[in-house]
Amino acid sequence: MSNLNELYEEGKKNSLYLSLADGETFTGQYISVEKGVGQFGETKYYTFIVDGIEKKFNNKGFGFLQSMIKAGVEENDMVTITRHGEGRETRYSVQKITKK
Repeated sequence: MSNLNELYEEGKKNSLYLSLADGETFTGQYISVEKGVGQFGETKYYTFIVDGIEKKFNNKGFGFLQSMIKAGVEENDMVTITRHGEGRETRYSVQKITKK
């Protein structure tokens, strides 16, 4: 593999952590959320199963939590999450697909 984009995509696919760029989406099964301490203080670690791999999504924002609640997401639900914006302007749309 000599293409940098291919290396990036492969690394992202195999990572144990989820990260989304502006406009990017993932679909997965929501497992749980835990409070923890991250690089910038208290945060929440959301666990999803994406393509058969358990991945953590670190998000301290209250807005993401509100989006999960508003969508009616419960443990084991399948969801689609899309990032909109960057930095302090970042928002996430959460769509509950179905209960697994």
